[in-house]
Amino acid sequence: GVSQVLAGMDDPYPLGEMETVPGSYPGKVIDEGVEAGIITQQDRRDIWKKNVEIWIGKPLLTL
Repeated sequence: GVSQVLAGMDDPYPLGEMETVPGSYPGKVIDEGVEAGIITQQDRRDIWKKNVEIWIGKPLLTL
């Protein structure tokens, strides 16, 4: 399920979201999943934060 998905840096090996491709940006595939109704907005937030925090075992810093 979505709890097994994390978003983060894939530099230096981009996984499909490249700056050289017009209209592309980090997280575009995740946003497209929300737009298509495949995942929810809450799933999107969890992929970017909660799931990462669980994986690393501590809260992310907020600026």
